[in-house]
Amino acid sequence: GIWSTPPIRVGKKVLHELMKTYLPKLAAGGEAYLVVQKHLGADSFQKWLAQEFQDLEVSRHDNQKTFRVIRGF
Repeated sequence: GIWSTPPIRVGKKVLHELMKTYLPKLAAGGEAYLVVQKHLGADSFQKWLAQEFQDLEVSRHDNQKTFRVIRGF
């Protein structure tokens, strides 16, 4: 599986390309946990992941006051 704090501040274009590069490499049954600060767009990032990777189940694994843990499997 993948545990990551994606580099949100690099910008959407770079971030999206990064996700498109490594999320498809998940092994069958693999999981990715992405920790994103709420104020840096965690909710919109989760929405984009769900739209872009429709073959993955994307959900909010944990929800804290300042960050979200997004799970894709």
